Amino acid sequence: MEEWYNAIKNQINLRSLGENKERFVTPDDPMVNDVVIQITGGWSDSTNLEEYWDDLKKMYDWVTFNVKYSYDSPSPLMPEIGGSVSWINDFWRFPNETIRDKRGDCEDQALLLASMIRNYGGKRYAVWVVGWTGGSSSHLAVALPVRGGDIVILDPAGHFYTKDQYGRLTHKYSSSAIGEWINYWSSEQKDIRINFAFSDAEHQTFSGTNEFVEWSLLCRNPSPAKSSFLPYEQIEFRAVFSIPVAGGWNVHITYVNTGSKPVRIDNVFINNVPYTSWGTTLNITLPIDAGIGVQKTFYIFIPTGATYNSQRITSGVVLTIKLHSTGGKEYFTSVVLP
Repeated sequence: MEEWYNAIKNQINLRSLGENKERFVTPDDPMVNDVVIQITGGWSDSTNLEEYWDDLKKMYDWVTFNVKYSYDSPSPLMPEIGGSVSWINDFWRFPNETIRDKRGDCEDQALLLASMIRNYGGKRYAVWVVGWTGGSSSHLAVALPVRGGDIVILDPAGHFYTKDQYGRLTHKYSSSAIGEWINYWSSEQKDIRINFAFSDAEHQTFSGTNEFVEWSLLCRNPSPAKSSFLPYEQIEFRAVFSIPVAGGWNVHITYVNTGSKPVRIDNVFINNVPYTSWGTTLNITLPIDAGIGVQKTFYIFIPTGATYNSQRITSGVVLTIKLHSTGGKEYFTSVVLP
């Protein structure tokens, strides 16, 4: 009986306390691999750093826009025999559960993204789930050490990533990137300090943020640095919103070319289906060209009751919008219809 009880206790407390944290980063999970292939097609050329960094942003965007934030319900902490049950507002999900349910809080989103990136890179580069605690809360995100003492933070639940002056994903010296991330959260939490980092391969605890920064500089397998000499394609969404109009909705999309070469958008998808298949129309003719630094705005008219197979667009639904470029890149955003 005692052996049986302890087995049950360990299964429950594993989820509620995040014990054996390394077990929750699962790059070898088939569902994780399937999502990575679906989003990126896989890393086709390991010498192509533009592809690597573009795909990191694609995976971040996918988690941000496809996993709905949800708070955990109170979960029990099982005591030793004879003890009392206590409760905690935390429940760790494995990445395949987050993929299946399309919902999760900060640790669930961070665990999924870390697993995806580890899978994408064939586990050759370090990817950490990092956690901080503040005055009244805690939070998890993903950190990638980069050659030269840099680091990049990807925080899907917080809608934060390390970026350059044009809003493009980049890496910065470790103390600077960490400082920006902590400052981002400082209006909501005081006395923030990083106290652990882990992956499927390691687990480390820290007395504070400075100790984490020093430890990160010793990483033996950092990601390759992003080259500033290769021209690359990138757009960033500046505004996405919908307004009701006669007979349906107009979904307004504004984006800017933040890359180093022109971008031509040749198709628009709604829920992964070409917009024309829904009977929707654009107020602009495809393809849409945008030079370096140029901002573009257009809208999609969606008629009430638009359908595709078993899918039906109605008020209150969340639509995933994808822009496809002639360079083979895909850019995701989402919008709720009022």
